[in-house]
Parts: sequence; structure tokens; C-alpha cells
Amino acid sequence: MEILRLFTENKVFLRAASAWAAAQVIKTIINFIMTEDLSIERLFGSGGMPSSHSAFVTAMATSAVRLCGYSSPVSAVAICLAFIVMYDAMGVRRQAGEHAKVLNDLVECLQKDNIVADDLRHNFKELLGHTPLQVAAGFVLGLLMGCLVN
Repeated sequence: MEILRLFTENKVFLRAASAWAAAQVIKTIINFIMTEDLSIERLFGSGGMPSSHSAFVTAMATSAVRLCGYSSPVSAVAICLAFIVMYDAMGVRRQAGEHAKVLNDLVECLQKDNIVADDLRHNFKELLGHTPLQVAAGFVLGLLMGCLVN
């Protein structure tokens, strides 16, 4: 029962979860506008505009600062975590997505030339990380949700 209270009464968690949900809905709408294909996977998947990871941790850090103050250890941990997540989204995760794209293209070329069997699995997930603009958009969304959601 105590875990249920976390989801319904904790302002930091509610603001962070609201920011994540808003980012996922916005991401799905943007994807639909650009591709004219409604992909439900975009509601839960990573990558894309805006970064839901960045929105989540920024709303969490903003809420922690608002509730506990700048000098609170809780705020310091939340801010540090937010920086790590956003840095990782633009760095390691983005590079992993780029590698996946190259590997998928390579396997496709090898299959066209009959060098490897057509049934070779090569559908590596390419939408993993974010561009700096996608992270910045998630950051702004997280700031807004951390300040406005009550």
C-alpha cells in the first residue's frame, strides 16, 4: 500500500512522470506528422523529439529544488543525476543508435549481394539516443512540468 502512495502523493514523482508522459505524447504526435504513420511504439520507445528521459530527470530535479531548496542533498543528487542522464543520451546512447544504423545497413547490403543469408537477424534498434536539440527540448519541457504541475 505504501508503494501506491508514492505514485499518488509524491509531488516529485508525479511531476517527473507527467513530464515523461507529456514528452512521449508529443513525440508520438511529431512522429505522426512527419511520417503520416501512427506508431504506438513511440508512446513507450526511446529516442526522438523531445527527449522523455531529459524531461523526466529535469522535472524531478526542478521539483526537488522547489520542495527542498538548492542546498538540499536531495536536490544535489537529483541535479547530478539529470546531468548524467542528459550527457549519456547525447553521447553513449546516441552513438549506439548510430552504430545500429550502420550495422543494419551493412547486413542489408551483404544480403543483397548474397554474401549472408536473408534470414540473418539485423533489426537493431536505431532510435536510442538524442541530438542536443532533442535533449534541450526535453530539458525545457521538464522545467515547465516541474514548475507548473501541482
